[in-house]
Amino acid sequence: MFVLLVIASIMIGYLLGAIPTSYLVGKYWGKVNLLEQGESHVSATAVYRELGWRPFFVVIIGDLLKGMLAVFISQMLVGNVWVSAFTAVAAVTGHCWSVYIKYRGGLGATVIFGILFYTGISFGVMHIPWEYALGAISAIIVMLTTKKSSLSTIIWLVIISVTLLIELVAFNDGTLAMVLLPIMLLAIQIVKAKVSHRPDDAYQNELVSDFKRVKRT
Repeated sequence: MFVLLVIASIMIGYLLGAIPTSYLVGKYWGKVNLLEQGESHVSATAVYRELGWRPFFVVIIGDLLKGMLAVFISQMLVGNVWVSAFTAVAAVTGHCWSVYIKYRGGLGATVIFGILFYTGISFGVMHIPWEYALGAISAIIVMLTTKKSSLSTIIWLVIISVTLLIELVAFNDGTLAMVLLPIMLLAIQIVKAKVSHRPDDAYQNELVSDFKRVKRT
């Protein structure tokens, strides 16, 4: 029974993460098919470039909820921190390679944020631990100074993982699953960026270039 619940949790995580929020918002809000726009990433950023701020925020909220809901369901089904971690990995994998849209998708940064926000609260006794806050503050500083969203995400996830590891080794506080989770999520994002990026892609993982509205004639 436990094995079946584990498999169900991971499958639900993937299928939730794979819900193509940006594609659906683009199609039903702005009548835009993001799969035909020539960009490798079907993402909230692509929605902003095509449609503007309001649908962009709708996608952000949807992607946040996907990550949070995947971990929540895993907790309800199994209640095991390792299963929750692998369910979170499945959710981000689903977002990056969605079965619903021919295995295309975004880089998963917003889904990752939703997952870590929820696990920070859920496994941190209803508060955001300082490790997560430190990682977020550092990421914001890096993003504002370098304008590189990809670099800020790396900084954010590495800081969380390293500080959680220090706490686990030095004070026996926390779990190895939560230490490894940010790195596993980062690995998925890096693989997605590498395999899907094209030299002529409008999406460059840089705020200056990515948040430029597309001018339609």
